[in-house]
Amino acid sequence: MNEQRQQGRGGPWAIGAAYGFYYMAYTASFSFMAVFLKSRSITDAQVGIIYSLMAAVSLVAQPLLGYLADSKIPIKWIVLALMGGAIPVGFLVPLAASSFPLAAAAVLALAFFDQSLVTLLDSWTTQAAEKNARIVYSVARGTGAFTCAVAGFLVGRAISAWGEGTIFWLHAAFMAPALVAAGLFASVPCKNRAGQRQEEGEGHYTFWQAGKALLKNRAFALLMGGLLLLNIGNRAVVTYLPMLISQFGGTAGDQGMAVTMMSVGVFPFMLLYPKLEKRFSNKKVLFFACVLVVGRSLSFALAGSLQMAIYMQLLEAAALGLYNPALIRYTASVTPQRLRSSAIALSAAVQVAVCGIVGNALASLFLAYASLRVMFVVYTALAAAGLCLVGFSLRQKPAASSPGEGPAGA
Repeated sequence: MNEQRQQGRGGPWAIGAAYGFYYMAYTASFSFMAVFLKSRSITDAQVGIIYSLMAAVSLVAQPLLGYLADSKIPIKWIVLALMGGAIPVGFLVPLAASSFPLAAAAVLALAFFDQSLVTLLDSWTTQAAEKNARIVYSVARGTGAFTCAVAGFLVGRAISAWGEGTIFWLHAAFMAPALVAAGLFASVPCKNRAGQRQEEGEGHYTFWQAGKALLKNRAFALLMGGLLLLNIGNRAVVTYLPMLISQFGGTAGDQGMAVTMMSVGVFPFMLLYPKLEKRFSNKKVLFFACVLVVGRSLSFALAGSLQMAIYMQLLEAAALGLYNPALIRYTASVTPQRLRSSAIALSAAVQVAVCGIVGNALASLFLAYASLRVMFVVYTALAAAGLCLVGFSLRQKPAASSPGEGPAGA
């Protein structure tokens, strides 16, 4: 009876709603954060500094929270704490916007709460799906991609009607139902808790031992190297897409169209993923998705018109729609179950934080001495090298995840 009740509480509707409303809240805040900051006389250079610091916060916070979810506090309670904290912290940003240092501190605090949720939701859903076949990660995450596009449209209209400050009210309005839905979703236990491992006669990984164990895993280490090279250009695309569209004479409306096409386009590919995975295997889907990521960087180097710059977002939609679920599933298959959250968080930190910092730093040099086209030619070459490393990772046999291998107390 208890198992049945737990499975019912872990139904797909609950996590789908949590993803959907969370992504609406995130879109309301950070997709329009630069617009709000500029309306409060924060300069472009200062906005750039804040966004660079956000990547640094993510680099530190995600691995720590992932390890915490594996070892100390069930991931459900971390998610609920972050969602609950994000609502009041969001209202600090407009209160602090008159001063750049205070505004930066408030935005970074909100980034800690909002951005950390992405990988925790991914890890939670993946682990719950192992116990409940009705939960499908790609469908839950795809729901978030679809509602992201809906939120972008609604928030844009709200800003036009009531001003930039409405984004924080909408952030709270969307995060509150996400919190309720997450509270109704089944919890999963910590698999690396010290007392539990000792009772089972197994060792417990400390934070540093967990990192070493993951990086000694040849398949995972090759994957991290491949993701680094693949996504350096990918993060620069996110930053410089508006600039490319502007170079072709595009307007803010054209930029909105490009973002909407990508956000809406991801959803059907995530729904398609389970069928492709069953027919071709997850490894083949992941490799194909990585080929699409390389193609996306190449398309920026070849873009010769405004229409091409906009419509190549469909390539981005196909890449992300297959890449995200295939990568999460592959990461889970080559890493120990009790370090699952740590592995997914480390992967996200490499792709988003490290690649964002490195990609945008290199972009500054390229734009000072070359052009966007040359920059994306180089990024395409790096992505192709990353594709090779991912291919080598996919050829590795999964390392035996011996419970007593290396951790303290073994």
